[in-house]
Formats: sequence, structure tokens, C-alpha cells
Amino acid sequence: MFRISNPLAGKSVVVTRAIGQADELISHLQRLGAEVIHIPTIEIVPPDSWADCDRALEKLHDYHWLIFTSTNGVRFFFRRLKDRGKKVDALKKKQIAAVGERTEEVLKELGIQINLVPHDFSSEDLVEEFQKKDIVGLRILLPKADKGRDVLKIGLTALGGKVDAVTVYKNQPTQRNNLSEYQKLLHGNAPDVLTFTSPSTLRNFISLFGAKRIYDWQTKGCRIAAIGKVTAEALEKHELSADVFPDKSTIPGLAVAIGDSYR
Repeated sequence: MFRISNPLAGKSVVVTRAIGQADELISHLQRLGAEVIHIPTIEIVPPDSWADCDRALEKLHDYHWLIFTSTNGVRFFFRRLKDRGKKVDALKKKQIAAVGERTEEVLKELGIQINLVPHDFSSEDLVEEFQKKDIVGLRILLPKADKGRDVLKIGLTALGGKVDAVTVYKNQPTQRNNLSEYQKLLHGNAPDVLTFTSPSTLRNFISLFGAKRIYDWQTKGCRIAAIGKVTAEALEKHELSADVFPDKSTIPGLAVAIGDSYR
């Protein structure tokens, strides 16, 4: 069967990822012919306090497992590790779990061996993987965002693990004073596709434009693409729905799914 090489030609696709983290998705979409509109809805910044993380770093030798759920968690944790005079070698005898293909890649780039990656790239799936292990009494360090979900802490604690969840970065909305600039990018029109890669990108986009406007766009044909189950569920809470959902919850997978929806 003939396959269209640029199915997104002439289609406006909004990318809502933070500055510095949107390039991969933008690149994949542009290769498919999309006219990308970048409206960063979040900023990734250091936490208000490093106190909890610093305490954990001082007793790093006590932990049996470290769990990383995002590339942001990896980058900020290792940056702090270095700032506190610690070496990456301190983790080489630890059991490491990673959620997500890209998280795994970033850890490997740092020379860290990964012991566990859930197939579904979700925290829920990781809890299921730990159900196959005996973690009763084991100490687990979970570097996370300030507004991260509690799925892992609750699930692993229920399995008998002793979990320390420490904030290593903040996920905050972009300033509303950029709203008029973003509206100009859309030229007053509904985009062809809105992409959301996390509940926070959705939540902050809604704070800028309002759920009603997004709903109106969708009724006029705008497609909403969600990277995974958690983001799709967040859409439903706002009476919105995902039109595009990748088989694999990755950035390349999301771009392919958007392209395939127009083939």
C-alpha cells in the first residue's frame, strides 16, 4: 500500500512541552510535514528547597533501590549529587528502576545500569513489576517533581517498602502575561492538533486558554493527542477526550500516531 510520507503537510500542530524539552517532538512532527506551533505551558526549575534530597544523599548507602520516573528527575538528581560532592559511582551497586524509554537512555548515558523498566512505561505498571519481588523492609529512594503523583509511594509502601519520595524539581506554569503572544501564534484559529505529554501540560494549557475553548476547538475538528493513559485520563476529568493515542507511550510514538491519524 502507498504510504504518504508527509501526512501532516499543511496541518498546524501545537506542542506544549517546556522550552528545552520540545525539540524532539517538534523535529518528528516537522519531518511529517507539520507546521508546528510551540506554546510551552510549563517551566522545569529547581525545587524551593533541597533539604529532603540532601538528607537522602547523605544516607545514600542505606537505599536498596532508586526509582526514576522522568528525564527531569534524572538530570536534577544527578546535578544535585555532583553539587554535594558525591560521585555517580555511589549508585553503581544500587538497584535502579526507570519509567520510560527516554529515562532509561539518559541513565545509561550517565553510566548507570538499569535493573527494571516496566513494559507499559507507567508508574502503575512498575508497581505491578515490584509485586513479583520481595521488597519488604527495603529502603527505596524516589526523586520526583513537587506535584508528582503518589502512585509509586503508595503502591510500594503497600508492598512493604520504605519509600522516601524527595522533590528534585518543580513543574510550574508559564506566565499568563505570555497569553496574548500565544494567541497570536494561533492567528485566532483552532489548530489542527493539540499535543499533551503529561497532565501538567494539559492543566497549564487549560489555565491559559480555558477548557471551553479547547472543547469548542475539538468540536470544530481539532484533534487532541495524548501520550499515555494518565494524560488521557486527565483529559476526561475536563470533559475532553483523546482522539490520538500512541501504541507506545514515547515521543516518537506520539508523532507517528498523529501522522497515521491523517493517512
